[in-house]
Amino acid sequence: MNWEAIGAIGEVLGAVAVFISLSYLALQIKSNTASMEVTSRQSVANEYRDWIRAFHSAEPEHFTRGMSDYPNMPFRAHTEFAVSCHDLVLFYQSAQAMREAGTLPDANHEPYRVWVAAVLCTPGGRNFWAEWKPSYNVGMTSALEERMEAGGLPNPLDYPMFQLDKE
Repeated sequence: MNWEAIGAIGEVLGAVAVFISLSYLALQIKSNTASMEVTSRQSVANEYRDWIRAFHSAEPEHFTRGMSDYPNMPFRAHTEFAVSCHDLVLFYQSAQAMREAGTLPDANHEPYRVWVAAVLCTPGGRNFWAEWKPSYNVGMTSALEERMEAGGLPNPLDYPMFQLDKE
């Protein structure tokens, strides 16, 4: 066997090794991406759950009244509504960042965008948004504004948890 044949065999073996290595790397990237998506979905769900718990542990009627009356409310109610809205918008900002990074699929992202946009479309939500929108990330605010302008949003005040006259 001459050196040219040995060199050709070496090149073929090297090409096979590179192919196997790249295939393995592709599988690892795919597995890691799937894992990151699951982690992102869980993280967003946990943040939303935390917002709901905080909402119920405070004075939920302040949030409900705030959706109609903000900012014309007593100081404590005004503040609690604003803090709840900030928490909700910051939660969405996190979800939007994960979506932009490709780790939160649209199917998981869109329901959160709809809910936050719906809250911000209430009379009090619009007043909050007009006051505080400049303090948030432009990409996130654009995504919310786009959804708000599209319309067809649910009215949060129609949800039983926000109806004050029912015990």
